[in-house]
Amino acid sequence: VSTPVVVVIEPQEEDQYRSAWPQGLFLVLSAPSQTAIGYTRFVVQAICTCGRDTVTGQLLKLPFIWMADDLLVSFYKLESGTRKGQSDQGHSTSCTLKALPSGGFKEAFLAMQQREDICDVAVAGFLRERGSSILVKRHWVLDGSIALQKVVLLNLSKLAEIGVQYCQHLRKSEDLALCYDVIRRPGGHVLKAQVYCYRAVHLERGGAEEVRKESRQNHIATYSEFVLGGQDQFARLAPLQQGTVAAILAWLQRKQIRDRLDQRQQRPQELRVCPPASSRPQAKSTLGRSDSHGDLDDAVEDAGCSLLEELSAAQSSPTRMEQHRSQDQQQQQPHQLQQQRHQQQQQQHQQ
Repeated sequence: VSTPVVVVIEPQEEDQYRSAWPQGLFLVLSAPSQTAIGYTRFVVQAICTCGRDTVTGQLLKLPFIWMADDLLVSFYKLESGTRKGQSDQGHSTSCTLKALPSGGFKEAFLAMQQREDICDVAVAGFLRERGSSILVKRHWVLDGSIALQKVVLLNLSKLAEIGVQYCQHLRKSEDLALCYDVIRRPGGHVLKAQVYCYRAVHLERGGAEEVRKESRQNHIATYSEFVLGGQDQFARLAPLQQGTVAAILAWLQRKQIRDRLDQRQQRPQELRVCPPASSRPQAKSTLGRSDSHGDLDDAVEDAGCSLLEELSAAQSSPTRMEQHRSQDQQQQQPHQLQQQRHQQQQQQHQQ
């Protein structure tokens, strides 16, 4: 049985897509996303978690789905080898990057799905190849990195169990935000495969074009960059999502200030690499630059590392952790009911 591939599109794009791909299986959103990429992912998660047959009313849901962007190019596999070195045996381990031109997506996806612990993982994904993947030492990283993007395996059952979903108002960093929400929940786990990695092209057009232009114009990141509706909509988000957006925004603002100071002092910028996720040596930051493949370095690894460090520091303080836990327990149930009502309204509107 072949796996269905569903193309999610906005209503204004339907005619063009059907003309170019007459045999395609499409999920047409009920309304344009209005630059909020989180809305698209939120709808897909909601439909696949609690959809209903319009005739029988039967509940339709899937345990897992792959969510992938349309700019993925290819997958690679890291293969271990040996070379002469200074180890006790006279050899040290090295890696080579093997291109998977045929069936690479299938091989990488199946390797992830066949993990024994996959049912305990809420979100899983892959390393993004930017030229230094051969230096990684850990092939699989559990809860050591939340820098997942472009292609993720969603354990919908686990996400529903821990009460985490995409923020429908986010204009960017939606996968990073989801993983950060997951890692903050008891029983929430994130898995990253580094034995397989992918490349993706970066185009100055498409759904995120307006957001990228706005981000480049701002010297300091704003709530409007991240949340459709700005601070007014941010104030209406669930507490867990508010904390996530605030944490990512604060990290980006600090980085922008550091970068400007580095430029003024004419000192090279250093890109920190999260040790649990990768063993790459430090290198000059290429934030905002593209390599020969058009792959933009958006510093998501640096962001994920900083967020995990801050979370670890908060967890080391019993008082702060108890405050967070108490707040989550008090607010989780009302917001889950609100989310369920919203999903029901969304389904009725689509019907």
